[in-house]
Amino acid sequence: MRVGAKETADPIPICYCFGFTRQDIWDEIRSTGKSTVAKRITAEVEAGRCACEVKNPSGKCCLGDVTRTAKDRLGQKGESKL
Repeated sequence: MRVGAKETADPIPICYCFGFTRQDIWDEIRSTGKSTVAKRITAEVEAGRCACEVKNPSGKCCLGDVTRTAKDRLGQKGESKL
């Protein structure tokens, strides 16, 4: 499995439970002007379907990284919709 923190070329994994990559977030922002990935992950977490402590190499939830990636990309575009 590719580890996002060590990767420099896309697709860079960002959510190990649900398979989202940095490119998924960027593509969604490019096509819709916003990212819904964090909301989608939150819904899965609330439904009890995550395993971050097992699947994520950092052992923590990816939501912080997902939100940061979306905000960084939106900032590059001059937008702020998550």
